[in-house]
This record gives sequence, structure tokens and C-alpha cells, in this order.
Amino acid sequence: MEVYNLAKERLMQREFNSLDFSWCGEIGIIAFQKNNIFVFIKLYDDIQINPDQIIRDVIKIRRNLERSTGVNIWNSYMLACLNSSSDSYLELVMKVEKDTTAIRKYIIQQEKDLDRIPFLDNTRSEVVEPGLILNENSFNDLGNIQEIVDYIRKYTFEEGGKLTSNKVKKIIEKSYSKELIGNENQKD
Repeated sequence: MEVYNLAKERLMQREFNSLDFSWCGEIGIIAFQKNNIFVFIKLYDDIQINPDQIIRDVIKIRRNLERSTGVNIWNSYMLACLNSSSDSYLELVMKVEKDTTAIRKYIIQQEKDLDRIPFLDNTRSEVVEPGLILNENSFNDLGNIQEIVDYIRKYTFEEGGKLTSNKVKKIIEKSYSKELIGNENQKD
């Protein structure tokens, strides 16, 4: 029940509002909404939870959503909260989350699982300032990138060739060796 409450709490922290669809009680789920995102949560108490059971619930949600107005099914998510540690957790993740039936779904067993959901992620990322990484000097250090880009564009788009990692490596090595020769000629 702890992870179930944590999921609800995280949604409320992110300013999701509780919804009351008449059909939610029949399935045993609760619903939340923020703007055009809809989230459905259900607690699964059974230690030996079957992936098919979760998929059936998700299909029921999808069918009910199709009858609802103002709901974008493609922005709807199911959070299947497991009450206890399950030995089949990874199997559930692989079978349920990778299944394309109905709506997107996540298996939540621990609080850190909530961080896998883009709109509930609590992890902090480094703020990347493009000006700090891509300044004029960094392009000079890399050499003539435009030459490589032009070659790749010509090879793939105009000639219809397929680039492999070996081919790209050879292109870069060729460009780099031209630069080395050019730099050595400048020293003399």
C-alpha cells in the first residue's frame, strides 16, 4: 500500500487533480488529470500477480476512455502498483510495459520506479547551457565538421548509400589525417 500512496502523493505534488469517472470503481482504480494527461492507478495486492490481469484492466480502461469525451487516449497512463516485492517484477515490467495494448503502463514496486515516468521524475539533471559546450573554439578543435556533414549528406541522400559505423569511422579518420597534414605543413 506504501507505493500506491507514494504514487498518489507524487501526482498531487505535480498538481494532478483527482477525477471521478463512474466506471473507475468497477475496475478498482483511481484517476487523475493534469491538462491533457490522464493517469490511472490500481493497487495489486497479490504476490503472484499475472501480467494478463493487468493487461485486462488496461483494456477495460481503454474501452471506457473511448466512450468518454475530452480524453486523449494517447496521453493516458496506467500505474500498476505492487503491494509487496514480487519475484516476477522484471518479468512483469517486460510483459506489461512493453505490451502495446491499450494505453501506456508502468509497473511500480518502489518509489524510484516513479522516476521512470517522464511527468513524475524527481531526479535532477544537470542544466546544460549550449553556450558552454558549443562555442566557436570547440568547433575549431573538432576540425572541419562541415566537410564530414556534406560528405554524409551527399553519400546518403544524393547517392542513396547506407552508412555503416566503419564507413563513418573512415570518413572521420580521413578528415582528421587531412587536418594533421595541414597542421604539420603550417609548422614548416
